[in-house]
Amino acid sequence: MRDPVFGAPVTKNAVQNLIEKLRQSCDWTVLTGQPALVEALERKDLFGEDTKVLNAKNVYQRRRRALVPGCGRGYDVLLLAAFGYDAYGLESSELALEDAKTLQCKIETVLDGKNSDGVLTEEEKSEGRKAEMYRTRNVDVGRGHVNWITGDFFKDEWVQKQKEEDPEFDGTFEVLYDYTVSKVLYPSLLFHHSCQGLVSNLISNFRSS
Repeated sequence: MRDPVFGAPVTKNAVQNLIEKLRQSCDWTVLTGQPALVEALERKDLFGEDTKVLNAKNVYQRRRRALVPGCGRGYDVLLLAAFGYDAYGLESSELALEDAKTLQCKIETVLDGKNSDGVLTEEEKSEGRKAEMYRTRNVDVGRGHVNWITGDFFKDEWVQKQKEEDPEFDGTFEVLYDYTVSKVLYPSLLFHHSCQGLVSNLISNFRSS
């Protein structure tokens, strides 16, 4: 089997093993990005060498997009951006997104090595090792843009609103990373045709195949 977007050979067992590893290791109360996600994104056989999306003439069109529904404080959104994806954090809680924005500013301050006064506080220095997880992984690819969205994953209002705010946004993503929304659903619902239709509308792989 060959991935329709990335072109890399992917075996069914490799994908199933990776999904199972992500499920077992993910903890939605963890206060950092998921190590299993880092390991997955570093798999070039699954995700390719970069995050470019090319048009039919093989010309650069945009970065790949990644969606994290139920993103909470946004740790994994920031991690995906570090790997070069334009990352979208979707969350129904405005309070959680405020925390996510604060975290983003804090991490960027630490990675830049200075705050508004030009120096880091002792507390900010102590956060340095945690912030290293979010450093841009490939300087040639660069860091992706971070987008925070308030909305309900199971309704399409947030998609329409994002389209209005960004004319280049077509409502599709190359990566959908979720371990929170699916945890509050019965497993059988994940395979129900209505849920499959929702996901397939968001993932560009399905639309192009």
